Amino acid sequence: MKEQAFTFGAGDALVGIFCKPTNVLANSPVVLLTNAGVLPRQGPHRANVRIARALAELGIASLRFDLAGHGDSLPIGNPAGLGAQATVDIKSAMDWAQRQEGADTFLIFGICSGGIFGFTVALADARVAGLFMFDGYGYRSRWTMPIRHFKRAASRSPGEFIAAIRRRLAPTGADVANGAGEQAEERLSDVNPLANPPLPEFVAAMQQLTNRGADVIIAYGGSILEWYSYARQFTDVFGAYDFCTRVRNAYCPDVDHTLLTRHAQQRMVGMVCDWAQNWTRTAASRG
Repeated sequence: MKEQAFTFGAGDALVGIFCKPTNVLANSPVVLLTNAGVLPRQGPHRANVRIARALAELGIASLRFDLAGHGDSLPIGNPAGLGAQATVDIKSAMDWAQRQEGADTFLIFGICSGGIFGFTVALADARVAGLFMFDGYGYRSRWTMPIRHFKRAASRSPGEFIAAIRRRLAPTGADVANGAGEQAEERLSDVNPLANPPLPEFVAAMQQLTNRGADVIIAYGGSILEWYSYARQFTDVFGAYDFCTRVRNAYCPDVDHTLLTRHAQQRMVGMVCDWAQNWTRTAASRG
């Protein structure tokens, strides 16, 4: 395995690491790994580094990089906004890999905003053959909030449950101070930094991706219960649409949004590696 640091993009303002296996697997793509929110390219708790090196052990190359204004990359003023600049940056990363390494097929893995930006690029660029979004866009069903409330209540001791009810009923004075932590938790649970597109727009986009043959995984962890709270939610929301049977959906209640635990990190590494390896095997079988 060899890891090469490089600069790319307009004015060489962006910084990335290309991780190349000693023996590159035939038909393998390059996996793109970018920022999760404002975190640098290493990913939460160095998850992207772990993923890149595990992929290299399988013979699959990867490119982890910072978007403009993140990590080691310089800010680039884009009047169209952050999303438009992220699209330019990700395409620039693919251009670099195509020019320097001859790569023409890419898979994108992203957490939170990284997955959302990857989604946008996948729609616009046919070089993207697959997308793995973790805790990206989330659409509630009628059961999302009732199950979320039940899970929160079930996780508390009787004393904590009673105290929470009292804070709700009397949110003044000392009770307001006591409830500050809970209110902060409510705010932190809304971790998606970009608004969901209207449902018909998202459905049309997913139809476009799957009709093109893109290999899409949409996964959710257990710490964004306001947006995704149970295993069948994706099917309950999208089951009537054709693309639903062609998208793999995973609910991972044992994996938190920032991959805080070693178990969560290992689980994510395993899921991404299995996805990339299975894609490569399928490509090989197609000849």
